[in-house]
Formats: sequence, C-alpha cells, structure tokens
Amino acid sequence: VAQPQDADEAPAAPALRVVAWDIEGALMDDRATLDAFIRTIVRPGAFFVETGPADRVGLPIGTVPRLRRGFEEIGYEATIETKTDAAGLRLAIRLAPFDRVRYFFVRGNWPLRQDEILRQLSLRAGQALPMPGPRRDELLADETERVLGYLRNEGYLDARAAIEIEVGKGVPRPVNLIVRLELGPGYPV
Repeated sequence: VAQPQDADEAPAAPALRVVAWDIEGALMDDRATLDAFIRTIVRPGAFFVETGPADRVGLPIGTVPRLRRGFEEIGYEATIETKTDAAGLRLAIRLAPFDRVRYFFVRGNWPLRQDEILRQLSLRAGQALPMPGPRRDELLADETERVLGYLRNEGYLDARAAIEIEVGKGVPRPVNLIVRLELGPGYPV
C-alpha cells in the first residue's frame, strides 16, 4: 500500500546516470588512456553518487571525490564540474599535471657532500609535487626539517636551511629544488 506523501516533503529527485565526460587541460597521457582510467572509477551509464561520508577504509564514496583522488594518484590535479541535460549527467574534467622534480642542488654545504644532504630528503627525482599551496608548503617545510635534523646531529646546532623551487617550462613542468644551507659553527657531539 502506498504511503501518502506529506505536503511539506518534496518528491525525491530521479537518480542521474553519468552519460559522458569531457576532458580539458594540459594532458601528459593520451585521451584514450585517460578515458580507460576514468572507466575504472565510473562507467558510462552508472548512477552518479553525491559526495557522502567515507567508507570503512576512510575513502570518500562520491563520484567526484573518487575521481579527484584517482587523478591525484596518477599525477594530475582535477577540477570536476557536473552538467545535466536531457540524456543524463556529463562530467566536465579539467586537468593540470603536477610539477615533477628534475634536479636537486645543494648550495652552501661545505664541508658536507651533496649526497649526504640529499639522502635526508624523502623527495626523489621524477616525483610529482603537490600543486602550489598549503600541501606543497607543508611538504617543503617537512623536507627542510629533515635536513636541519641531520645537520644538528652532525654538530651544526646553529644551522639554517631553506628549500627553494625553480620552475622550468613544459608539461609537466620540470622543477629544480635548491637546498640552501648556512651551517654556522660546528660543535663536537
């Protein structure tokens, strides 16, 4: 028996199906590869899931958050908008590739060798950097703290360090990281 609907209660919106997606932006991969990747997350014709609470593993269950997370894992920052039409829902995906670390340079490191400083960093050549913003700043601050911890263990208690970014041209943009050191006096430890 059908329940009567309250006058204040709006009828439930019909579930939308994802019918297509459009990809724009600077692409590191060919379109067919990206289409195949998107199909692993959301199939054409699948129901669109609004952003919801995290699942048991702690991952968001919505279509857009899952796509964003997937693109981050393969080296892109994704901006995703939804558009509805008579056929269903279209995803407008704009991609920007992450910057990639190309070279490391250590300046002001006498008497320490560059290798000794680079071993302290968790970043490696070819690794993607987060987009400019708080995540990148936090990563560089953590890397700087690793270097300072090493220098303190080596007896340079007054040492100062900074990591600078030098951005090149291209897609993805090659990035050189410059580690600048001021060792100060060495103390026996």
